[in-house]
Amino acid sequence: MSLPFGGLRVGSRGREAFWGLGLFLSCVLLYLPSLFNGFLLDDLFYISRNPALLDPGQWPRFLYDPASLLSEESLSRLIWRPVLGLSYGLNALLAGPDPFWFHLHDSLNHAANSVLVLLLLRRLAGPGPHAWAGALLFCCHPVQAQSVAYAGARAGLLSLFFCLGAFLLYAGPADDRRPLGLRPRPRRFASSLGCFALALLSKESSLFLVPVLAAFEWVERPAPEARGESTGPAWRRLAPFIAAGALYLGARTAVLGIVSQRGPWGGGWMEHFQLAVHGLFKTASLVVWPVDLREPYGFLMGPWFLPESVAMAGILLSAACLAVWGVRRRSRMGFALFWVFSALLPVSNIVPFGALAADRYLYAPMAGAALLLGLGLKGRLDGRAKAAAALLAAVMALAAVEAQLKWRSGFVLACEACAAAPDDPYPALRLATHYLEWRMLARAEGLTLRGFAPEAPPDVRRLALKRLAVIRMSAGRFREAKALLEESLGMDPRQRSVLDLLARCSLALGDPAASREYFVRAAALP
Repeated sequence: MSLPFGGLRVGSRGREAFWGLGLFLSCVLLYLPSLFNGFLLDDLFYISRNPALLDPGQWPRFLYDPASLLSEESLSRLIWRPVLGLSYGLNALLAGPDPFWFHLHDSLNHAANSVLVLLLLRRLAGPGPHAWAGALLFCCHPVQAQSVAYAGARAGLLSLFFCLGAFLLYAGPADDRRPLGLRPRPRRFASSLGCFALALLSKESSLFLVPVLAAFEWVERPAPEARGESTGPAWRRLAPFIAAGALYLGARTAVLGIVSQRGPWGGGWMEHFQLAVHGLFKTASLVVWPVDLREPYGFLMGPWFLPESVAMAGILLSAACLAVWGVRRRSRMGFALFWVFSALLPVSNIVPFGALAADRYLYAPMAGAALLLGLGLKGRLDGRAKAAAALLAAVMALAAVEAQLKWRSGFVLACEACAAAPDDPYPALRLATHYLEWRMLARAEGLTLRGFAPEAPPDVRRLALKRLAVIRMSAGRFREAKALLEESLGMDPRQRSVLDLLARCSLALGDPAASREYFVRAAALP
């Protein structure tokens, strides 16, 4: 059996298939340390505490009930990813709730994606050592460790797997000589559209594939006036993908009842602009300078924060314009850069969602970065350059192994984040949670107080108020806790968790009427 992916005959016994298998196995070996990590962060709600996974009779609920994917109610109202839920369910049914098998699935998924990126490079950059260099960048780059080592990031792995499959099926082999108006073949086109649908149901950011396919149509095919044709055939090929994306957005909005996951960062749109730009710039910069990787990333809004935001926005906008200009010039380098920015757009916080910056947001953009590298190195890899590339790949692989080890437990992850950024209050608040669980209240309070720094964003201060209130409640100081919670609620009255805590405080203080009022207000929130 052979599949028309970039001229490589999958399933053949040729040398290329052998080296492709070698890439797959090397990738699995590289991420071997992640197999021994536990569940942490949202894994608890996706897997450990989710009874729907072990009951196949409940799996159809993934399509219409977001509460079946996450056991945490506040999170379940924000995410609709049916294929992700089915993937977790099959994992749990076949191998039980042991984290080892979940991490093994993710390492195999990443290895398969690395091979697909190789096929993408061979299709668009041609075969040769430059294609392998790009594939190694995708496989070994340290930012990929979060997507593989954190079971909660599986949505990104599944999404890119189906997006790459959809693109390769849509593009077809480089030597396909059929008339342009007849490409792709009907069966292949239907398979491509099916892969795109599965990608959307895995993660909403898969929508980036629509502009990527449009750019590919423009770059790959000669100008219509040069061949005496209109752009009609291209739009007819793209129309089903646009319709699928629109249908998905409608279904997602109907199930969740929301478009974005949250309101603006910092309480207002000016603060949102600054924080979102810093988050996007930080995420993008990790492609070229992956140092001090951590979870989470926070930002201090010092006196130069606004000028920095404007400068960062200018740099990002210039790079995006360069990508569009390259596509208009029908440059494949421009297309690769366009892929990077198209994949970054859904995680740019222009439409607000629950995190500013994270390594896992780079998983799909890294496929474009690998293509950019492969195209840039084409014809330039002589003996010394190959040795330098191999050395760089080895250094990245070691950094990826080190990054995986941080995901052994939530406590290790928080400690590493605090060590990497001692001035960042957000990791300190994450670490304070662990000390609070162990009732080491003095240490938890010391870390929480970092969230009251004058440069801390309003969101961080609000979280610090809630965290300090929980510490006070644990010490039996409910009146102080209530005052802190009311201050936090004054900054944002839509905090369901704060209203629940206020209800508990009021009950502990002997005021059942106030407690009932807070519970009612919490239940009324969307």
